[in-house]
Amino acid sequence: MSIPADSSGRMVGLFLVGVAAGSEGQPRGRGRGRACAEYASGAQFVEVGQALSGESVEQVGLGGEEAVRRVALEHIEQFATAEGRHELCVELLRLGALQDFEAMHASTQWRSYIALHATFLSLADDALQGEVQAALAAAEQELNDRIAQSYARLAALFGLRLRPCLHTSFDELATHLNATMRGFVLTAMARPDLARRQPKSGVLDTNATADWSPPALGVAATALAYLEPDPAVTWDARHVAAVRDALPTMAQLSPTSPSQDGTPSSHTE
Repeated sequence: MSIPADSSGRMVGLFLVGVAAGSEGQPRGRGRGRACAEYASGAQFVEVGQALSGESVEQVGLGGEEAVRRVALEHIEQFATAEGRHELCVELLRLGALQDFEAMHASTQWRSYIALHATFLSLADDALQGEVQAALAAAEQELNDRIAQSYARLAALFGLRLRPCLHTSFDELATHLNATMRGFVLTAMARPDLARRQPKSGVLDTNATADWSPPALGVAATALAYLEPDPAVTWDARHVAAVRDALPTMAQLSPTSPSQDGTPSSHTE
């Protein structure tokens, strides 16, 4: 089911009012009529949640991989040195986090989708509540998979691996990043100052001065806490050329499974 963006908010808003009102809402008929109304509302809840999650997922994940490819290609010479790679990686994390936060913070779909998570537990029918929970869990898994794949490709691009001492996976990294970003989006509704960008120098051991917001810094710092240079990758001229050639698609840069522990195998010479 595809719900136009301009109608999603209205449908969800009307439904949330009904759920939140509970027994204090407008009187409803008893028996089969009430049960049918509750089922219809629940089914609508599931369908709206699926539609909103589909629209919202498209907005998240390194601010769009097309931008990653473009910036990386414009600065391909920086891949030749460890310092250059680190500077460029931090810049891509900064730009991606800024774009993701601003897209989510401004999105009525995202606000409604987040509200669904807080509201579905008010459903009186346990079976229906379980159905809604399953639908939301599936949407969350799809979102998490998208984020994990994006960061797995970023790691492969820069010859990074998950830190072995963490015994973790790209799925876990994505869960952490998703929770960090979502927490900032929620908090910024009451504290809009969190969206403010400020110029900072030397952030995350870089030599650059750039505009940072708290969400961008939180996401970038979290990602780098999980990642380290892969000692199996040799950065010679052939390798830099291989990266340049693979950038137009980036699919070639992705590990086989971003959910597995260990090192992205792409780019090993």
